[in-house]
Amino acid sequence: MKTENKVITIPDFMFTMLAIKDNPGSSVNSIHYQMRITYSHLHLIKKMLVEKGWVTIEKDGIKHILSLTPKGEDIVESIVVLFGHMGYTKNDIYKLKLMNKTSDKFDKQQERVPEEVHNN
Repeated sequence: MKTENKVITIPDFMFTMLAIKDNPGSSVNSIHYQMRITYSHLHLIKKMLVEKGWVTIEKDGIKHILSLTPKGEDIVESIVVLFGHMGYTKNDIYKLKLMNKTSDKFDKQQERVPEEVHNN
């Protein structure tokens, strides 16, 4: 894995908004699995996005379906443009975010391995 990829971190609220845009009609639960974050963390992000007026919630039975408001759509476009100027496509953003999630777990597992195992 390249070291420079670990330097760029994408805030979870940005990644959430991209996931909502790219998966219209998705429930909070499906976005939580896609993003690999805890449901409670996503719930806090959802609450903030609704308060800011960037996202609306439609209830479909027990599911909460998230959709972007026009202001939210503008913000997502700005996020894509920002990362585009940095040389990342939308697919790169997803790969980078999910790679960092996976590498964090991997790094923590490596820390638990005794030193003699690393040297053999």
